[in-house]
Amino acid sequence: APPEPEIVSMKSLLLSLALIPCLGTPVLAGTLDPSQIPADARWIAFVDVQGLLASELAQGLIEEHGGIDVNGQEWEQLEALGIDPRRDLHTVTVFGTTDDPEQAVAPVATNSKAAGLLDMPSLHMEHATLDVDGVQLHHWSDGGDDVYAYVAQRSGSDDRLVMVSAAPGQLAKAVSVLRGHGANLADE
Repeated sequence: APPEPEIVSMKSLLLSLALIPCLGTPVLAGTLDPSQIPADARWIAFVDVQGLLASELAQGLIEEHGGIDVNGQEWEQLEALGIDPRRDLHTVTVFGTTDDPEQAVAPVATNSKAAGLLDMPSLHMEHATLDVDGVQLHHWSDGGDDVYAYVAQRSGSDDRLVMVSAAPGQLAKAVSVLRGHGANLADE
């Protein structure tokens, strides 16, 4: 029998996405959307994934090693979810309204393949939807880690904005800001 596929923790996937800026390449070529970030954000990390992957550093890593290893997680784990980060991820923003990284929210701009992120049953995680402060969130649990997500379709586009967090209250607040029901950095 073939070996069981490695199970990806959504928390480690989120952390991997958040740590992409640590590769040391200027990655601010894309556009940070301040309307996605609550006005009371204390810290922000932003990565133009496509710009990073097109950089000389990333191209060198890809050529030398056949891929990029981020935080011990191979790109193949994203591909197992139906996402090719070289084509499907556009930008990743991670922000927090507290200093606690467990309270961070990560809006991930992607194309329509974001539906692959919602295929958590293939990762042996329990899935449910729940209402948090009037916002319907997806919730996955593997018995130890809980991850919450909200998916918005960009107007006039097939692109998606997948907002992910381990903190349901913070995610619901961020979704409310995205919907125009709260101050954001674009208002400043």
